[in-house]
Amino acid sequence: MITVQKSFGDRLKLMREVKCLSQEQLAQRVSSSRVYICELECGKANPSIQILSQIANGLGMTLSELLDGVT
Repeated sequence: MITVQKSFGDRLKLMREVKCLSQEQLAQRVSSSRVYICELECGKANPSIQILSQIANGLGMTLSELLDGVT
């Protein structure tokens, strides 16, 4: 069974790759670390709403768009 964290991680990785960003580049945009972005993509971290909003902004999308399809 896929967890919500893993589902979000898969979506985050897809959106990051669509925007042609490395984990490091995204981390810089959201004032985070590459390791944390990696943990999110692997489903090993549980981001706060604030972090989710920062990530969405860093990807140039709304929070709703970022979470689209995450179950």
